[in-house]
Amino acid sequence: MNNLTTLRVYGINTLLMGAALGILAGCQDLSPKQKEQTSSFADCQQQVLQLDAHASEQQSAAKYHASALLAQRCIGADAVASADNQRLSALAILNFIRAGDFAAAQQSMTQMQSQYPGQDLYLADGSSVVDSLDLLINHSVLPNSRIKQMNISRSLDAELNRKSYWLSH
Repeated sequence: MNNLTTLRVYGINTLLMGAALGILAGCQDLSPKQKEQTSSFADCQQQVLQLDAHASEQQSAAKYHASALLAQRCIGADAVASADNQRLSALAILNFIRAGDFAAAQQSMTQMQSQYPGQDLYLADGSSVVDSLDLLINHSVLPNSRIKQMNISRSLDAELNRKSYWLSH
């Protein structure tokens, strides 16, 4: 191709790309209020993740608890995808557990299950977030037959078996 043809093709492609971006920018799926909610949710979620990282670095129960409380305040914007809210709910529950506040963890777990009935999140190994959190909260009252039916990771199962063994021997 000569330089003139290349320039024309490049110019047309650039023009088409600009038009496509202009059309996409003009399309609004969300109202301004919904955009504000989504933006504030993203900011809040980022704060939760930063506080969670600090809690993890310092192994601070107080920071885990603060992270869980902040996560609960972030949840609920209608414009935010329910999966994002559900993930943040699960993180709040886990951080309540890490902080040792099992009553708040149980209450948050009940709320999450009522908000997302029959829905679950899955970890990288395919284990269930709901089952794992339920086991961490209620392991002392769950019968072994129920625990064996739960979709939990092998490492969590092994750790709870190890703990049970050493507590009984």
